[in-house]
Amino acid sequence: LFLAGDASKEAEAIALYTSAADAYRRYLKQFPRSKNAYDLKFFLAECLYGSRQLDEAAISYVEVVQDKSNDRHLEKASWLAALTREELVKTMARNGEVEATRSIMGDEYEEPEKTDQEQSENDNKLITIEPRPIPPVIQELIDARLVYVNLDPKYRNAEKPEQLTEMIFKVGDHYYDYKHYDEARKRFIKLIETYPKAKVTKLAAGRLIDSYRDTNDWKNLAMWAERIDKLDFG
Repeated sequence: LFLAGDASKEAEAIALYTSAADAYRRYLKQFPRSKNAYDLKFFLAECLYGSRQLDEAAISYVEVVQDKSNDRHLEKASWLAALTREELVKTMARNGEVEATRSIMGDEYEEPEKTDQEQSENDNKLITIEPRPIPPVIQELIDARLVYVNLDPKYRNAEKPEQLTEMIFKVGDHYYDYKHYDEARKRFIKLIETYPKAKVTKLAAGRLIDSYRDTNDWKNLAMWAERIDKLDFG
């Protein structure tokens, strides 16, 4: 969207997008039932994103998704609604406003070292790990991702099938970070059983095994390790 390292070009682009967003808002306020309203709502969301008004952009993309008058932008708007939420949360994590988990930070994530007590505690006994509360902004991100995942297959982007599997994995990964292992496993198993060739499925398999290791569930760990070993990942 912007030319990296060129602050003047970025500022100019933001100003142009801001001006365009204001114009779309005025038009939609004056003519909410215009035959072009559906398209203009999507263009408004795009301009809000371009002007870095991310919170408003995310809301506007959702409004496009929820608009039943047309479905021309449904797939793209639902995808971008999730990506915009992800960018918002990542910025919050960098600023210390929300926990910087692996599923949010990606390559920027730094794994904390486990203490000797954590490493040796409950080595053999099956344990129950209490799920941690999911912050509202993370739940909003999960919900946005689920909207995309649950789209009718006819709206799928046939040229980019990896978008679906990446979204399923990230839903599972958010749940995994907050120890909601039952919900996380549903997504990881879905990838393993339905999309074994997907790029993210090998990661999902690793997370699934780790979830059973964390709870000392050696029976399920062994079962899934054996099943996974027989798969030919992409």
